[in-house]
Amino acid sequence: MTVSYELLKRLDHKAEVLAQYKPAAVREWVVVLTENGKTRELVMPMAPDLRTLARIAPNAVLTEVHMRSKKSQPAGGNPFFAQN
Repeated sequence: MTVSYELLKRLDHKAEVLAQYKPAAVREWVVVLTENGKTRELVMPMAPDLRTLARIAPNAVLTEVHMRSKKSQPAGGNPFFAQN
């Protein structure tokens, strides 16, 4: 997995800022990974650990990490492994 130090600093800062405004019960983490030209989203209830992501997809590139409210989840499909 390829992750830059700058991205890690931005993620930490974003998590701190967002934690102040939304209670944990109404948010979820969305991790976007790209591997072999395919992009997938992993939806997690808490902030992702990079070691965990490396075990899930060792050859993937971490494209994006953001938080969203649980209400914005698309209807249907598996909420933990949603293919794009």
